[in-house]
Amino acid sequence: TWGAPATDGPKGILGGATGRVSEQDAQGAALSDCRAKGGNCKIEATYYNHCVALVTGDKVFNTKIAATVEEAAQLGMAMCTSEDANCRVFYSACSAPVFHPY
Repeated sequence: TWGAPATDGPKGILGGATGRVSEQDAQGAALSDCRAKGGNCKIEATYYNHCVALVTGDKVFNTKIAATVEEAAQLGMAMCTSEDANCRVFYSACSAPVFHPY
């Protein structure tokens, strides 16, 4: 399945979607969730059968995709701490595969 985070970075607003059947569905749901919170939002990433972590520091944020939340968070933290301070995982989620029996 597909997932996506959407943000309004200056306002610190985040929306997310997981478990969606298409990339467009995930993006639309994430944007709707973010905009419903009052943001002027944009998609940060889309992912398929993977996990995402959005890591933020004092000045910057980044989004990493990996097989697990832990791996995505480690990648994001490594990037953040190399250029910023007070880094933390702001959002993480996974969109798991759905198996259909035949």
